[in-house]
Amino acid sequence: MMLLPPFVMMRFTNVITTAAASFEKVTFANIGTVNGGSMAQCLVYLTVHWFFWMFFRWYLEQVVVGGFGTPKHPLFLFQREFWDGLLGKSAQTNTKATLQDLEHLPEDEKKAGLVRPRDVDKEHERIIDSLKNPEPDNMDAVRIVNMHKQFPGATPKDPPKTAVRSVSLGVKQRECFGLLGHNGAGKTTVINMMTGLFPPTSGTGLIGNFDIATDLDKIYSTMGVCPQHNILWGELSAKVHQELFVRL
Repeated sequence: MMLLPPFVMMRFTNVITTAAASFEKVTFANIGTVNGGSMAQCLVYLTVHWFFWMFFRWYLEQVVVGGFGTPKHPLFLFQREFWDGLLGKSAQTNTKATLQDLEHLPEDEKKAGLVRPRDVDKEHERIIDSLKNPEPDNMDAVRIVNMHKQFPGATPKDPPKTAVRSVSLGVKQRECFGLLGHNGAGKTTVINMMTGLFPPTSGTGLIGNFDIATDLDKIYSTMGVCPQHNILWGELSAKVHQELFVRL
C-alpha cells in the first residue's frame, strides 16, 4: 500500500494526529522512533514518490501528444542525441529518416500517379544532394525534404485526407522566401509541421542542421514567430516589430 501516494499521505497524517492527541513532541531527534518509525518511513516514501511522479509526468509530456506537438521516441532517454544536448556537447545531427526514404515518393503517391514537374524535381535533387554532402557552402537555412502529411478521415470508413504532397524546397541563408498558394494548398500545414505543431506523415524538415523530428528544442532557441493575423502597434517602428516577433 505504501506504493500508493494517497495511502502514504493518509498514514502520515494519521501518525501526526496520533502524536498530537497523545501530546508527544516530534523532533528530528525522535522522528525515527515515533509510532515505530512510521513518520520517518512516510517522509522517505513521499520524497521518492515526488521524484518518481514528476519524472513520469515529464516523460509522458515528451512521448504522448496532448492535442498538438511532436512526440519523441519512447526510448529517447537511451539515445545519444538526448544526452549530448543535456550535457552541452556538440554532435553531428543527422536526419531521422534515411536518405533512401527521403529520396523517393511515398508508396501511396506512386500508386496515385504523382509525378514531380521538372523544376520541382531539380529542387528536390538539390536538397537531397545537400544531405549527401553536408558542406557549409551547400547547406540552406531551411530545408523541407519530401514532406508529406495525411490526416485521418472523419470516420474509420473515410479515406485519409492528403494535405501536403511530398514537398521539397530550400531557403538559402539571408533569403526572404514567400510560400504562396490557394486556400487549402497546404501552406499552413507545412509551416505547422516545421514549427513542431504536429509531425509529418513522412519526410522531414531541417532548420540549419537540426531535424524537426529530433531537435525541436534546439530549433526553438533560434526560431522566431509572427502570428498569422496582422498584429501591429502604431507606437512601434518596423524594426522594433521585427525584434519583438523574433524574440517570441
